[in-house]
Amino acid sequence: MSQNGGQNKPLRPPPSAARASDRTFLPQNRSSSQQYYPSRPRRHHEHTSFGCCRCLLWSILILIILIVLVGFGIGIFFAIFHPRHPTFTVSMIKLTQFQVSSSDQLFSTLTLNVSTTNPSASRLKYVYSNISVSVSSTDNIWIGEGQIPAYEHVGGNTVMLSAVVKNEGKVIDAAIATWLRKKTNLETMIDLEGEVGVEAGSLKINKVTIRVSCEGIRLPIVEEKLPVTVRFPDETCKVDVKIFKWYV
Repeated sequence: MSQNGGQNKPLRPPPSAARASDRTFLPQNRSSSQQYYPSRPRRHHEHTSFGCCRCLLWSILILIILIVLVGFGIGIFFAIFHPRHPTFTVSMIKLTQFQVSSSDQLFSTLTLNVSTTNPSASRLKYVYSNISVSVSSTDNIWIGEGQIPAYEHVGGNTVMLSAVVKNEGKVIDAAIATWLRKKTNLETMIDLEGEVGVEAGSLKINKVTIRVSCEGIRLPIVEEKLPVTVRFPDETCKVDVKIFKWYV
């Protein structure tokens, strides 16, 4: 028994034992900006779009400046050196062999002389690599091939080029062989192809492909009358220069 007259007083439950329903929850303390104002959207997208537009405008401006500078440089180059296409003329062909054998093989040998002129200013020089030469008929009968050695051509000068063209027994169609045996002359075309570069003082421009086509050249092919020399004073050829993928 206790000192209070032996009466037992009921014990109060500890605070932790209080019912969950009697508990009072206080709301978390939030900042006033989060409580009363919605979050504002960022302007990152706007800044990115503005930056892209500015970069695009600068790129276009730089490209325009480069085009103007390149055009200005080309204009100065043309004004100083007056570059022009070279001209090619077939001056002479000496045919020493043209024979169709009984086994339908074609044997031919001819010497080709080509005159070429560089009409540009004397300070501009064309530098040629080896030039391949191909001779065929207008009926697409291959007569022979040869090569012109590499050379340099100073502006204002005319150069005489020479090549030996041969066919050492290529077999042709029997019908074509019979037809050739009956022919007395043959209309031919001559194709030259190689690479040419440009030098003007210390300036050097990379080589590009050049193609020369000479058509309508008639050759006598009667075997008994060979060798024969044919001159062509006015047979000017067509000249094309390949820039990128186009011939101009």
